[in-house]
Amino acid sequence: MLQVSFSASMGVRLNMLSLVCGVLSAGLLCGLVGFFVHQTIHHEDTAKFARGAALFAGIGASFVFVFSAAAWQTSTHLDYNMFDVCLALIVLAVFIPAIRWPKLMPLWAAIVAVGFSLVVYDEPVPSSSSAGTGSS
Repeated sequence: MLQVSFSASMGVRLNMLSLVCGVLSAGLLCGLVGFFVHQTIHHEDTAKFARGAALFAGIGASFVFVFSAAAWQTSTHLDYNMFDVCLALIVLAVFIPAIRWPKLMPLWAAIVAVGFSLVVYDEPVPSSSSAGTGSS
């Protein structure tokens, strides 16, 4: 069994999680913006530039996101907001197949609803071991 050890405090590990979620969010945002820009270009004169425009728009949106004060603050400090942004972008990325296959729209809509409810819900779900004890 492979065991990886990372000798750092819990605060450093959680800060690393925020950083990884920030980088993943930037990549997901690039892909999502690129996809939607590519889908909106239909004119035959500009269709040959659709792929390059989508890539340029996605990279531009990612740079704006990464260098914004809010993303910079939550990616470099212990904060749960970047995880929420990452989870919301993952849910939106899951929504893209619904655009390609409309017959699966109810399934994708349910996945999106559950995903967004996980992002919005602030309180942790009580564990089964402490749910019925009645101790305060």
